[in-house]
Amino acid sequence: MAYVALSRTTSLEGLRIIDFEEKKIYADPNVTTAMENMSHASFRSTRPLLHFVKSAEHAAPTLTVIHHNAEGLPPHMEDLKSHHELGLADVLCITETHLSGSFVSPKFQLEGYDMFARNRHVSYTNRVDMATKDGGGVAVYCRSSLQAEARRYFHDVTDLEFSVVKVESRSEP
Repeated sequence: MAYVALSRTTSLEGLRIIDFEEKKIYADPNVTTAMENMSHASFRSTRPLLHFVKSAEHAAPTLTVIHHNAEGLPPHMEDLKSHHELGLADVLCITETHLSGSFVSPKFQLEGYDMFARNRHVSYTNRVDMATKDGGGVAVYCRSSLQAEARRYFHDVTDLEFSVVKVESRSEP
């Protein structure tokens, strides 16, 4: 709870800590143990994930990547579609999609973007308790003008909610 409260503070002027007790800020021992036992992901075999081909017209290409914790796409999809700043993203990374099943409904697509989703239940092989738990899930929306390809298979990476997408600019005719 302390992390969530502090992470939502946007300025020091907006931060007020009253009756601070350091002993009340701790990590659940199960979470600490899980983090210590978690396999490290190696993305060496997927590099480069981002590759722009330089052209005379676009000497300095830029890519805008935005991360957003949606706290559930089903109740917030219309908000996501109409949010001006999120619409500026070339790559929009969403956590806590709260989607389930292997099929992603077209209502969760964003116009002008390709979607790559990984729901919680497919991310866990050794932790059935986590695979069946509500919530979680990640999605990556890549602007359709980019050439995006999901990288799905990583050896020895289990029990981690993630999505890896290789992105290249499309060459113009």
